Amino acid sequence: MSPEYSPEELGALASHGVVLTRARRGAAAASPVRLEPPVHVCSETSFDFPFSVGAFSHLNGGFIQNVTIGRYCSFARDVQIGHGSHPANWLSVSPLQYVRGYRGWSDFLTSQGLPVHAHVQPFEYGRLTTIGNDVWLGNQVFVKDGVTIGDGAIVGAGSIVTKDIPPYTIVAGNPAKIVRPRFPDRLIERFLALQWWRFALPSLPALSFDDPARALDQLEALIDASLVKEYRPAPICLPDFLQQS
Repeated sequence: MSPEYSPEELGALASHGVVLTRARRGAAAASPVRLEPPVHVCSETSFDFPFSVGAFSHLNGGFIQNVTIGRYCSFARDVQIGHGSHPANWLSVSPLQYVRGYRGWSDFLTSQGLPVHAHVQPFEYGRLTTIGNDVWLGNQVFVKDGVTIGDGAIVGAGSIVTKDIPPYTIVAGNPAKIVRPRFPDRLIERFLALQWWRFALPSLPALSFDDPARALDQLEALIDASLVKEYRPAPICLPDFLQQS
């Protein structure tokens, strides 16, 4: 298992708006890791796989890897994303068939005087999962590899997500099924057209957050008057950032 980051490295990241807890640096340095500040990742995360999180998102626990996550996302505790899969139609489900040197067991067999052949078969262990902007995942949500969860979606606690979820849809259950849309269709269209997450909410003039239609009106007026600018921070890309720090 790859090591966690040192206190000095975590401090350097935190000074640039990126808080990591329980993240491991990963053995595959070529895997793209993009963190858009400010962001808080408090989960068991391995950077052996592609990983991207947008600004103002907070991940509050669980196991999360091999995923692209948008801005303003709220993940509750024990969320599970990126566990990968096993071949169901091969000789075995064991990773020994497709991971060379898996868990050092081949070395052990060699030490016992047994012949070991290095041949393994290519297998797509995990597919990239995509999470949109302003998505809320409840406690103990499990997301199947390769699924896409649209902007503004809400997934109820304990749900098992096996299929793509449309934008601004509330789902729940095992398997997760549509409960209802978050808003009327016309309002959802406005959300998706405006893409309010382009902006930093704390930097905007007061909006009527509890009245979404009015808030969109207010933001549209600010945009038309050129009174707001999109939030475009320089992303933190690992491991390059730490090598330059």
